[in-house]
Amino acid sequence: MLEWYRALIQLRRASRALNNAEPGNTRVRFDRQQMGFTMERGDITVVVNLGNSEFRVPLPEGHKVLLGSSEAETVEYGTIAVPADSVVIAAPAPSNRLSTP
Repeated sequence: MLEWYRALIQLRRASRALNNAEPGNTRVRFDRQQMGFTMERGDITVVVNLGNSEFRVPLPEGHKVLLGSSEAETVEYGTIAVPADSVVIAAPAPSNRLSTP
């Protein structure tokens, strides 16, 4: 768990979008049926699955997974599939994923 928080702090420090608290810079969409939501802030997309089954949402073109609470998410044809009880953070960033040992 500590490594997860360290990775989140590293990502926040490295991202201009996550440090911009201007009102209107954040967009949130919630899917009641699947119990999942997406939050977009600048070029960062956060997908949270609070449900019991896979949550699939379109991912902006060119986005790659930077950090995920599980390694089980998949990106296919511009759609990300996030497993139950998982979080994924994506952005048009370097091809390497932040590591959480």
